[in-house]
Amino acid sequence: MNQSTLVKSLPIVAKALGRNMGVKVELDASHAWTDGNVIYLPSLPMQDPGVETLGLGYIIHEAGHIRYSDFSIDYEEFSPIVRKLIGIMEDIRMEKCIIRDYPGAFKKLSNLVQKLVQDGFFKNVTTDSSPAAILCGYVLHKGRSQMLGQTALNDHAKNSQAFLEGVMTPLTMTRINSVMARLSSAKNEGDIVKFAQEIAQILDEESNRSSTPPQNSDQSQQQQAGNDSQVQDQILDENQSTGDSAEGQEQGDDDSQDDDGDTPSNQSESDESDDLLSGSSTSSNDDISDDNGDASNGYSSSSAGKMSQEEFDAALQFMKDILATTENDSSDLPGDISDAFEHLIENEIKEAANQRGNYAVSLAPTQIANLTSPGDHQQALDEAQAATAALRSRLVQLVQAQTKVKRKTSRNGRRLNDRKLHRIKSGNLSVFKSTSRKKAVNTAVQVLLDRSYSMRSDMPVAARATLSLTAAMKKIPHLSVGSAMFPGYLDSSVTVLTRQNQTMDQTAGYYPLVEADGSTPLLPALSWSGDNLFAQKEERKMLFVVTDGVPDDMKDCIELVKNLRQGGIEVYGIGINVDKKMMSMLFGKEYVSMEHVGELAEATFALLEKTVLAA
Repeated sequence: MNQSTLVKSLPIVAKALGRNMGVKVELDASHAWTDGNVIYLPSLPMQDPGVETLGLGYIIHEAGHIRYSDFSIDYEEFSPIVRKLIGIMEDIRMEKCIIRDYPGAFKKLSNLVQKLVQDGFFKNVTTDSSPAAILCGYVLHKGRSQMLGQTALNDHAKNSQAFLEGVMTPLTMTRINSVMARLSSAKNEGDIVKFAQEIAQILDEESNRSSTPPQNSDQSQQQQAGNDSQVQDQILDENQSTGDSAEGQEQGDDDSQDDDGDTPSNQSESDESDDLLSGSSTSSNDDISDDNGDASNGYSSSSAGKMSQEEFDAALQFMKDILATTENDSSDLPGDISDAFEHLIENEIKEAANQRGNYAVSLAPTQIANLTSPGDHQQALDEAQAATAALRSRLVQLVQAQTKVKRKTSRNGRRLNDRKLHRIKSGNLSVFKSTSRKKAVNTAVQVLLDRSYSMRSDMPVAARATLSLTAAMKKIPHLSVGSAMFPGYLDSSVTVLTRQNQTMDQTAGYYPLVEADGSTPLLPALSWSGDNLFAQKEERKMLFVVTDGVPDDMKDCIELVKNLRQGGIEVYGIGINVDKKMMSMLFGKEYVSMEHVGELAEATFALLEKTVLAA
């Protein structure tokens, strides 16, 4: 089980999703964008269905570009219509690649498209649409519906196909469909460039025909039908050779639809994130076909070779208008998801706050080393030495017991055990010396200090307990330990006291400077701690919360602690003069309480004896 699959905190899931797909996701950016290596998102609410659909779908979409698109291609050398066609078809190609490599991506991308359809991002072709918008709408809607199985665009695809067939010559339509059907064979973005240029070339060649349209004779209709059949056979052969027939695509995710047959726009992360983060199979565009039963994967023209001279001339002009499209004429062309996402996600985050009360939360930490000068590091360590030494001595005993060498005899080996040679007479050949070593501790630990105003009388005790606990565990092999406090300075979720890669000699002087202030925003602090621990390479994850007060969002904190535990993080409470009922509500049985630092060693040891060191 992936450690983050059961954690429902949207910021944690967003960053974990990026890690799983091999890209870095940074939250709390000023706006949504990507530099080709990192995906940046603004602050997200802890939970919100609409933001989740947009945010996770966007991460997958942009991860597809980062992994599969060619950023070295210079789009400026192409005409406006070719650039737009490249963008549309490359989105389809790279999403097909990411669905292939991360099957769970199918559902999230489908949910994203469904939401964008509901929100009016994907616009239907109308009588007011420009010639370029009609062509691009057909390529976009038909390609996504047919090739990616994004059924929310089925009606858009039928509509745009009807419009395009009404203004194109049948031969042009057939030739364009031939290119569309070959999208499945595209190996890279360079192939997509060739396809876009080929469509432009088709428009150029067909718009310059001087002959009159074929008449409505049996011979002309038979000739057109023969041309369609030949192209369709070619398309079917190409699809079979590339293994991209509907029957050969990923199948199995039957729960991508509700019982009534509608694809849900949102799913809870516990239901959805398992598919993508664990790499389990998810349904895709299996059994996708036109209602008309069109051959060649749905790419064929239903119009016959019957056109009047007036219609033929209008079709030629229509194609010329497409080729003459300029940058200033592109206002009604389909939007690009990447380009539009900054506006889309910002609107959704505002809607989540105003209509659903789900406010965005910044998880960006501050570093205390960047905010103030430390006190005397050695003096701070000396003052905490008694508690640190007592705790460390107890822990070292258990670590030694955990990793000690166990000697035994076996039937194989190179060194004889002289004291066991007598066994040979009885047929027992276990006379060779052997050794084994028990599994060593391999754990990442985060200590979280509550510095809310209710801690003001106990702040020195709590800060020293945090210092002692962090310093003691820093001395244990195979433990990666860091500490932070909440609320953070400068309105941040947390302020880091000691990073995993820092020593106490560098940071101990900061702990005596901690002052109590503010409320108890434990929820974002837990979310940050969870993400920080998930990012650590150690197999085991532990979180200690040093606190005394009721958090601002008790119900949500209880749920998040539960989810963190289900996701693989062991969460424990260390209470300072605390209400045990509150600690029990928040941490269950996994907490200890103390009144002064002298009790830290015994209290913490009781927890660690059955957790960190229990193999």
